[in-house]
Amino acid sequence: MQKKEPKKKQASVNKQVLISQVAKRTDMDPEVVSTILNAALDDIIYTVAQGEKVGLTGFGVFSSRERKGREGVDPRTFKRIMIDAVTVPHFKPGQSFKEAVRQSDDGDSPDHA
Repeated sequence: MQKKEPKKKQASVNKQVLISQVAKRTDMDPEVVSTILNAALDDIIYTVAQGEKVGLTGFGVFSSRERKGREGVDPRTFKRIMIDAVTVPHFKPGQSFKEAVRQSDDGDSPDHA
């Protein structure tokens, strides 16, 4: 039986790094990029919170979903409890996004300057 290769530790890109990368690629001031990114994210959050979808062609669709109420167990007392239904954010990646991730699994890197 063949051993599975361990997964590579993936680097993490936070908001500040993303802003720096976009500013560099677009020759824009990082403060302007930050303002634009924050405005876009705020609008996505607001729209999804209102129950609407936000679709970015090739990237994906942001939406909300209802998670049904269910029975659970309180880990401290082991008593059965009811967990209320809740609305949660959801993201469905677009085809281009999926293909880019698949290519990176194959060792290819998507076009990125």
